[in-house]
Amino acid sequence: MVESPDAGRMVAKLNTLLEKKFGARRGTLERRVRKAGRRLPASVRRDLAEVAKTAKLAENPKLARQIDPAKMTAAYDRALKHLNAIDVADRRKGAILGALGVTSFNLIVVFAVLIVLLIWRGFL
Repeated sequence: MVESPDAGRMVAKLNTLLEKKFGARRGTLERRVRKAGRRLPASVRRDLAEVAKTAKLAENPKLARQIDPAKMTAAYDRALKHLNAIDVADRRKGAILGALGVTSFNLIVVFAVLIVLLIWRGFL
């Protein structure tokens, strides 16, 4: 049987990681996972939901007997492994480079259309 402090410690660690990696500062674990949204893979979202459900069950002594410690630990370990692997600086660089790529592509298309229009109208 999983004790409440153990489940609470797991939820606190996951909350801290979600705050660091995704900026989800307030609310329960479920709310923080919703804020991270699709930036988390579906399997990790499922694992986090499993840990949150188990932690809620652990608060009640009678319901705590329903907890499968191996399943909870496995879900916690998978979620923890994924969250620790996220590099915030790399994500930020990727977002900036993606925006610059889209902007440069749009500028190239606009100038190409402008050149075609000038040739078509006989100005070039």
